[in-house]
Amino acid sequence: MNKQIISRRKFVKESIASGIGIAVSPALTNRIVDLWAARAERGTAALNLHQMMTVAAVAAQIIPTDDLPGAREAGVVEYINAKLNEISLLLPLYEEGVKETDAVSESRFHGKFISLTPPQQIEVLKSIEKSPFFTQVWKDTVEGFTRSWTGKKVVGYPGGAQPHGYHDVAAPPKST
Repeated sequence: MNKQIISRRKFVKESIASGIGIAVSPALTNRIVDLWAARAERGTAALNLHQMMTVAAVAAQIIPTDDLPGAREAGVVEYINAKLNEISLLLPLYEEGVKETDAVSESRFHGKFISLTPPQQIEVLKSIEKSPFFTQVWKDTVEGFTRSWTGKKVVGYPGGAQPHGYHDVAAPPKST
């Protein structure tokens, strides 16, 4: 796979110049750009920057931020990047899925998925919701969210059982 490294400044400049724009918060954009740049420098970025931002935008529609944290705050895109590095068989599915998502976005709204408004993004996702790509992103988003501390707090998971000391399973129970 050919991965091109570009600076964050160059990416933002080219995005604005091409009219793509980014329909996510500037803080999230900066976080994803910084994450991708760090991963690219270490050779651990599974996706290119555009793909990572598209996956982050899809995940943000699956588990949106409202009065509670969503996929963005839980770092789902970081989880997905790590998973794609571990399970390389999923990488082509993600790469082709981003292309398909952008193609639907272009045909309906004349822009890349990340440049669409949230209602437009939802419409695009409804049209691809039966695709293997969306199914996988949905699964990975929910998995990443529920495995994060943020997700555990949102769903009210108290944590694992506390240890109760050493139990010798071979010994008979003590009578009291």
